[in-house]
Amino acid sequence: GSVAGALTAPVVLTQFGLLLAAVHALARREFPPRAGVYAVVLFAVTPMAVWAVTMGQETGLTALSLVAMLLYLPKNRAGENTPALVMAALAAALGALAREYGWAFLLVGVALGLARGLSWRGVALFAAVVFVTAGPWYARNAVLTGNPLFNLDLAGLLPVNKPHAMLMQIYRGSRDETEPYIR
Repeated sequence: GSVAGALTAPVVLTQFGLLLAAVHALARREFPPRAGVYAVVLFAVTPMAVWAVTMGQETGLTALSLVAMLLYLPKNRAGENTPALVMAALAAALGALAREYGWAFLLVGVALGLARGLSWRGVALFAAVVFVTAGPWYARNAVLTGNPLFNLDLAGLLPVNKPHAMLMQIYRGSRDETEPYIR
């Protein structure tokens, strides 16, 4: 029940460090080597990027997931190999485990893999590793709650926690009432 920065800071700092390393590596791969340093400096001095990661929520993990997936996903069929595809898939799965919308990284990875001319086998391996890695968490949630997406009802198709849904409705109503005053 208390704020314990000493417990969360190592995780957040590790995410930030890994994100800087991934940004550096991706920029070096795509551009001249010096671009890696410029990319890291640009990221590190962008207040919104730093705040988004260091606030200690899922944003650092989703950012790391996307950058790492782009880094490891082979650029073409000639660079396609199982370890790279598995690493890209694990990165995409991290996004799906961090937030429900992280499953979009699976779609981005499949689309990018096909656009880059990767084999169907490689794209299927990528998708399978994402499902095998992230799927059990959502299966667990479905077994325990009847809803794999926690409290998202998907247009009334899935059961939700009624008190939480009512609280969210109150928040939406409160925001709607104050919206004209914010403009």
